Amino acid sequence: MLSEILAYPFGIVQLIFTEYYIIRSINKQINQVDTILNKLIKSSSNMSMNVSNIATELAGSAREVNAASEEISTTTQEIADIIQNIYSVSRSIKEIMNLVNSISDQTNLLAFNYTIIKIRDML
Repeated sequence: MLSEILAYPFGIVQLIFTEYYIIRSINKQINQVDTILNKLIKSSSNMSMNVSNIATELAGSAREVNAASEEISTTTQEIADIIQNIYSVSRSIKEIMNLVNSISDQTNLLAFNYTIIKIRDML
């Protein structure tokens, strides 16, 4: 019976030590998980900042593309207007050329008639 009485506290002490090592092991694992989670949070934060920076750059690029597109549109309209003016001027030049040709034809006809009259007068 004495051995049982003495064995009882020893069993409790042994149980306390066993629980102590189990708790210590769990605490170590918790610390490891905590370290991993901190690294994950830091990595996620960095990735979030990178994504934010990329989004900002893309927004800037989109604004530049939009501005360039508007400039191209304006330039294209200006070119279309210039081409329309060139077409109008070329039509005017064509009308002037037709008038010059008509005057030239009449002048040639008058010169031909004058030549005929002079030849008749000589005969």
